Amino acid sequence: MRVGPRTTLAMVVVAGLPLAIAGWTAISLSEGALVERAERANASAARALATRIADATNERLRAIELAAAAIDVSALAPDERVWALRLVYRQIQDASAVALFGPDGSQAAEPVFLSQKSEDESLKERPVVSDADLSRFAKSIPFGLAKDVGRVIGPAYASEAGAPRIAVAVSARGGFVLA
Repeated sequence: MRVGPRTTLAMVVVAGLPLAIAGWTAISLSEGALVERAERANASAARALATRIADATNERLRAIELAAAAIDVSALAPDERVWALRLVYRQIQDASAVALFGPDGSQAAEPVFLSQKSEDESLKERPVVSDADLSRFAKSIPFGLAKDVGRVIGPAYASEAGAPRIAVAVSARGGFVLA
């Protein structure tokens, strides 16, 4: 028995069309579920990352706060303040720069940072800070808020190389601000 071309075409349409519709529907539903699952996973990862960044930032803020409480910078001579800043810089592992400002907002000591890679084992991982980076750091220090509130996290900024950075600042004895 021979089936004619019209009959074959009709059978393909009758059998194939529902199969194509079912396949298209399955693909659409799967895609939607996959997108939803990916969005949930990304949101969860973003929350976890934000929590880690907040914890790390609070650790750094607490470290600089302890340093400000431990060292009476108002009683130190300018050259002694630089040595105190070097100590703080070494103690705060992820610091790219440390600065001290007087009660009037003026620079109370030369900031401490690496202008070139260090051979010192404890400083090898520290980033090199350019003049542009130092300027961005200075602009992001919330000096007034630190004097008023005591401890402040400044706005995020990017280094010249594009690395994300934030400045934290705390009030120190004698109206100074350590950042």
